[in-house]
Amino acid sequence: NVTANVVFEKIQKVRNHLCKHHLANNDYIRSLAYKMQEKFDEYWKNDYNVLFGIAFVLDRRSKVGYLKYVLESLNEIDAM
Repeated sequence: NVTANVVFEKIQKVRNHLCKHHLANNDYIRSLAYKMQEKFDEYWKNDYNVLFGIAFVLDRRSKVGYLKYVLESLNEIDAM
């Protein structure tokens, strides 16, 4: 079974990879990362934090501290 915490972590990894590639030296990679980020945000940015955050906290194996850390790191990335 795939649980909310697994999906939440995978989505965060994708988002982190995209943000990391925004700083790439290669213009093509950087451009591609920005285009992919736009598509990613279109589907995930607004609703997934609340939805997966609630499901993540309700999963007894997950930790609220980790959720807080992830959400704080998202705010730092968005501020870049």
